[in-house]
Amino acid sequence: MGWFKEFRNLSWYGLKNGMRVLEVGSGPGYITEQLLNSLPGSEITSLEIDRTLQAQAKERLKDVSSERLQFVESSIYQMDLPDNSFDFVVARLIFLHLNNPIEAAQEIYRVLKPGGRLAIIDVDDVVFGAVNPDIPALHTVLMKIADYVAQHGGNRLIGRSLPRLLSESGYIDVDIDTVVQHSDIIGIEGFKQQFNLQRFVHFVEKGIISPEEFAQLQRAFEAINHSPEAYALLRDPEPLYANHLAFFEWGKQILSPEQYHWIVSDSTQALSLSLGNYFNHWIDWYRYACDHAPRLDCNRVVRFESHRALSGTFWALERYSEMPEVLEHMKRLIEEDQQWDNLLFARITYNKQRLAYLYHTRDERQVDVLLHETMHLIGNIDWAFLEPMKKEEVVGSWEDVNSSRNSQRDIHIALNNLACILADIEQSEESAKLFIQLQDRGYVLNGYALSKYIYSIWKSEGAISARTALAANKPFELSELTKHSPMLLEIGDQIR
Repeated sequence: MGWFKEFRNLSWYGLKNGMRVLEVGSGPGYITEQLLNSLPGSEITSLEIDRTLQAQAKERLKDVSSERLQFVESSIYQMDLPDNSFDFVVARLIFLHLNNPIEAAQEIYRVLKPGGRLAIIDVDDVVFGAVNPDIPALHTVLMKIADYVAQHGGNRLIGRSLPRLLSESGYIDVDIDTVVQHSDIIGIEGFKQQFNLQRFVHFVEKGIISPEEFAQLQRAFEAINHSPEAYALLRDPEPLYANHLAFFEWGKQILSPEQYHWIVSDSTQALSLSLGNYFNHWIDWYRYACDHAPRLDCNRVVRFESHRALSGTFWALERYSEMPEVLEHMKRLIEEDQQWDNLLFARITYNKQRLAYLYHTRDERQVDVLLHETMHLIGNIDWAFLEPMKKEEVVGSWEDVNSSRNSQRDIHIALNNLACILADIEQSEESAKLFIQLQDRGYVLNGYALSKYIYSIWKSEGAISARTALAANKPFELSELTKHSPMLLEIGDQIR
């Protein structure tokens, strides 16, 4: 929306020159720089968990006096800051990424002075706006896409949850605004990308959007391009995409070559970029990393994570023909060192991705062979040899993405992901077995995994067993699970 409008809104919410201001999740320092320029009498504290991003911010702002700007490397969940320290806190495009937003809000509350203010700038994809000509299916389409992204770890509907979340965290005088842009002010060209039909094709192919809904989008796109009466009043998602793309450019300039795969190791980032039709930028950076990063022991894990992220994203977007190249990278990496401590996690993950690809090619014989090999591998796991948990590192940091995955918890996650894929590729019996094994070992299934488990049980053992499994997981209602696995709608009456 532009800094002028954003700062104006922050001022409406109480931000004033001279205040002590904390920016959480400050990244490479773009907004920190704007705050410093707009608040010449204020002290700004920039909190960022990722030391490499913070290093870029320090370089960007190296001429600012330490009396005006302090850097803190810390988690938003446990900020290394004293109680009652700040007049105003800014959290910009952070909460959509958090696993526990209430815990983060409570920690921010701790460091605010009495009467202090928190301003959260974030997204809610369904608060989309208005267009002319009208698109009746638009709301339904956006809800379906939001559910799909949620299945892959994002929360692009966080905006609607913020008032209740803040109230439950102890805040008072909670308020919310929706900020939009109008095409008559900034020009229609800036909005046409929102209706680029290529963004929606794979959702149609996957059955998430119906052909009729896609046809409505197509007619609207044609009208927006050609009608002099067309306009759009929409929220502005481009800053989020711009941050991703700036991160790539920063990585090429700042990171050492052995770290290049770090910037393409997050599949949620890849899926977000695909929604804005920027996914090819992610692929370009992946290939750049493959071409320029040395193959060293010290970066083997992050190299594997980048291969895993791209292969999984290709599967989710149904770009199956592009999977073999990435699978070959994964295979060669696994063969680099047979004593690698991540070998078990890597083999399970690689086999999962390859099973998905073989299923798409309808190579049933190879699916059977690889599935048998994979279940044999799992059956021979020496759980006593594995530590219960790996050492906790700062999430997303170099140490985290390049750390060992050789703990019981990591292998549980790999098996959970495998079981979900097996449900998708019609290997219901093996999928159900894995889910049962995980629950027997104390692993708690989330809603997405539970939906796959219930469906696999129904397919392999029948409605009674599925009903029993659903009853044993009382925190989840069937209506919630159908958001993750729409096929449950067809059998709902049998398993209620």
